[in-house]
Amino acid sequence: MLFADSDEESVLSLGFQDSCNILVYINMAKAIFAGIPFSRAPDGMVVSPGITEKRRRKTEKIGTIPADFILRVANRYGASREEVWLPGRGALQGLRVQGQCIV
Repeated sequence: MLFADSDEESVLSLGFQDSCNILVYINMAKAIFAGIPFSRAPDGMVVSPGITEKRRRKTEKIGTIPADFILRVANRYGASREEVWLPGRGALQGLRVQGQCIV
């Protein structure tokens, strides 16, 4: 998975296609503490393979980052970065994501 370390458009435009319309904010400190590895790629982006076999709980799929590490989901475009989902708002049903864009 590919991540940016900022949601400023100048950073996002370097790592993600324009069709990336949703930003998914991850609590990286919590994810790292849980054993999900992250590293810096040569181009400055942050990468992760997600959950590994030895850190996986029964309900988690290898190569994913579970929803309990998501801080919020917001629209990429628009001045206010309108929130699409926050923890406690229920499932992410009906969310249409084009491309991959994670911050």
